[in-house]
Amino acid sequence: MTPIGETIDEIRLENNTESETSAVKQNGRSASRADRTAIITELTVNPHWSLSNYFVFMTQSVYTVVLQVLRLYNGANDIEGIYGSRILRYRFRDEWREDFQQRKMVKTGRKNPPPPHDIDIVRGSAYGIFSRAFVQFILEDQRARDLLQWSRTTWSPDELYWATLHHTYSNPHLHTPGAFSG
Repeated sequence: MTPIGETIDEIRLENNTESETSAVKQNGRSASRADRTAIITELTVNPHWSLSNYFVFMTQSVYTVVLQVLRLYNGANDIEGIYGSRILRYRFRDEWREDFQQRKMVKTGRKNPPPPHDIDIVRGSAYGIFSRAFVQFILEDQRARDLLQWSRTTWSPDELYWATLHHTYSNPHLHTPGAFSG
């Protein structure tokens, strides 16, 4: 199988050593930290990455399909979002912490404060297709940074962080690049 990075010049696979060397818990903040480290590494290694390029978080099994459609996105992101009763509010209303020794998430018994900046939480996947403009937004926008900081004590922050910022149907005040407005 040809590596995706050799197939399309605009796609680069990030070899994230943090997730290989650290005790990364899938539903904990260490997974979001590993994702963010991969993004920062890519921007450092390739500072001239253009706005038409994408950073892809997904399993290898779906790469073939992505190759066929990625050029059609034209700057849009593709990040799953779930609204309404399926959002599983206990994941962000209750406070959670990672127990690295037991390799699991533990509820602290405390409640989290409301999300910053009147942000309405959207649940989604930890994986998605991010435009360069979206990546710049999550790294530079203060509201995105504040949401990331707030999400540190939520269950599976990577399943709410990307989706919440992307789905401007719930958060039109964010003006997120490449967002889905419903």
